Amino acid sequence: MLVAVVLAAPGLAACGGDDEPASPKEAFLDAGNDICDDLGFELPEPKSPGEVIAGLRRATNERKQAIEKLRDLTPPPGDKDEVDELLDAAEKEIALSTAYLDLSEAGKESDELEAELEKVAEEAARLTKAYGLEECVDD
Repeated sequence: MLVAVVLAAPGLAACGGDDEPASPKEAFLDAGNDICDDLGFELPEPKSPGEVIAGLRRATNERKQAIEKLRDLTPPPGDKDEVDELLDAAEKEIALSTAYLDLSEAGKESDELEAELEKVAEEAARLTKAYGLEECVDD
């Protein structure tokens, strides 16, 4: 089971009224949520297990690139630890997803790895949603 957490932002985007600048957190959240909307990866109807794995690898790589873009941003004042924590959890999910896909591709299963992936994905989703990047969580 893969729960995708997609986090990204190419830069801080302005939001709010024309005359009123947004707070740094609002700009950060708007940019991140916009990117997550754009990265909505959908798998085509799979014709084989290999196609499913290939599609999930593409989605995992896109999530990884998105996280890297968000890491390049300066978090809003006072939010560095919270942003680092959610990005660390998302990166751990990516690593576990990759390991899970590697096993699946080899025709193997690991209930332990699947359980750990599910636990980490739920925590990453919880942290991400709590911070306000709601569009970055695949419910």
